Parts: sequence; structure tokens; C-alpha cells
Amino acid sequence: MKHRLLIYTVIAMLGAAWFYFKLDWTTLHIPFWKNLEIGWWYIPFFIFVIVATAFSVNETDGLDGLAGGTLLISYAAFAVILFRSAAMIWRLLRRDHRRLTCFSLV
Repeated sequence: MKHRLLIYTVIAMLGAAWFYFKLDWTTLHIPFWKNLEIGWWYIPFFIFVIVATAFSVNETDGLDGLAGGTLLISYAAFAVILFRSAAMIWRLLRRDHRRLTCFSLV
């Protein structure tokens, strides 16, 4: 268990360094509100989000094997968000209706 958190943290640190230094990402976008310029706080925030997400999913799956069910619920929410986004739907429908089906299933 302790080694797993260490591995998650190391991988998250590498990702945070890549996004902060190489891609120069320092802004946190909060939908329907504004963009927050968080500067170097992007690194610990990135690490926290990655480690918390990875650990939570592994704990959920390890306890009772229900990670698939919880992920199904979140994927269904993403599908609803996609279908409610009229601009995205119309743009995809104009191009190819098969893409819309693929995006809603993913």
C-alpha cells in the first residue's frame, strides 16, 4: 500500500513537471465562472488530483470490484454532457453521425 502511493506520487510529479515547465500550464479553468491563474500552485494541485483519483479508483475496485459500475455512472454523465452541448452535437452531425455515436460511447 505504501509503495503504491509512492509510485502514484512519482508519476504525478513527472506529469506535473511536464505540464508546468514544458507546456507552461498555470491556469485552472472553473466552468461557468472564470480562469484562475494559480502559478506554481499548479504542481501540488496536479499531484493531489492525480494521486487522489488513482488511489480512489483502486480502492473502489479492490474493495468489491465495483469500479466498473462507478465508472459507468461517470461515463454516462459525460455522455449526457456531450448530448446537452448543442454546438458540439451540431458540429459532429454535420460531419458524420458515426463520430457522435463513438464519442457518446467513449
